[in-house]
Amino acid sequence: MISLKKICLFAFIFCHLFSCSNLVLTDLKFQSPKKENKILTLKFARDIDPFYRTGKLPIGFNGGVFAGNDFYYGTESGELIKLSVDSGKSVVVLKDKVGFLGAPVVSSGNIFITTINGEILSVSQSSGKVNFRQQLGAPSEGGFQIIQKKIILTLRSHAVVVLAEEDGHLIWAYRRPVSSTISLHRKSSALVKSNQLFVGFADGNLVSFGLEKGEILWEKKVAEGESRQFQDVLMTPFVVDGKIWVATYQGVLKVLDLTNGNLLKLAQVKPVTDFIQFNNKLVVGTAEGKIVILSEQAQILSELSVAVDIPIAQIGIWNKKLLTLDHTGVLRVFDFDHLKKLDQFQLGHSYSTSFTPFAIGDKFFGLISTRNKVYLF
Repeated sequence: MISLKKICLFAFIFCHLFSCSNLVLTDLKFQSPKKENKILTLKFARDIDPFYRTGKLPIGFNGGVFAGNDFYYGTESGELIKLSVDSGKSVVVLKDKVGFLGAPVVSSGNIFITTINGEILSVSQSSGKVNFRQQLGAPSEGGFQIIQKKIILTLRSHAVVVLAEEDGHLIWAYRRPVSSTISLHRKSSALVKSNQLFVGFADGNLVSFGLEKGEILWEKKVAEGESRQFQDVLMTPFVVDGKIWVATYQGVLKVLDLTNGNLLKLAQVKPVTDFIQFNNKLVVGTAEGKIVILSEQAQILSELSVAVDIPIAQIGIWNKKLLTLDHTGVLRVFDFDHLKKLDQFQLGHSYSTSFTPFAIGDKFFGLISTRNKVYLF
């Protein structure tokens, strides 16, 4: 027999739950769980932090590249890794005494990668044998590319170096004197268009070189009329419809004549990422956390505030969708046409971001965070 004490206790709990709260009793129906429409499905994650002492947290500057179904990346501990996307198994292609920096490039059956002490290595994909090792004089922080059998690098020392892909011999080099009082010492990557090579420097100048011999064809002060400090051309130059687009760290977008560098147009957007082109439109991220879409005539078509007052670190196109990563480690994916957010993913550490572009593959994309963690989606 139920005691009066238990009845009172039950009544008290019932009243507390349903009168002191705003719950409303309704008819309940059993439903099958809704299937989430996940876009950012994490396939692989790995910590590649080097050994470090407490209080000296390393910041990663590495990236990766896809070659078929394999993902290649280097570590600050000196390992060049090949990750099979199909099996998830990793193989150490090369173990070096020096840590690697930036993202590798795969070309002609070889892997090219730079080191933290200013070298570039060519490594055979099939055997892991080092074909050549060339000293550059300074680390390459702006990334590098291989075009027309030439390795084109921009260096921390405000230099551009062009090497032969086959054996690494020097074709030409140029170093620009830059005062340390006005520079962030960050470099834009080079742009090759026909037989011209365009490089932005930390003194606010864009320089056009002849690709074959390195002669200066013209140079233009992009930072003219802007702040006297931090004039670095951080954005990689971009050619649209025969015109070159460029901007400095604190400046608005400028459209220049490709043949002589004369200013043709200003656009009221301040890019902090490189441009990407998709569906005849240009996309860029800003320091205010916005994504801006422009026409090929540099007219602003639309913009979206992605992360309020948080700079956009990287943007990319994957499976016809727009990827963004901000400086708090939030990765987002958007429908490109309507700028509708489809999904987001928080990297594993607060204020974790990436200083290298997304690696875009046929089925997957990858990145390596500043906290030295590899992600494949």
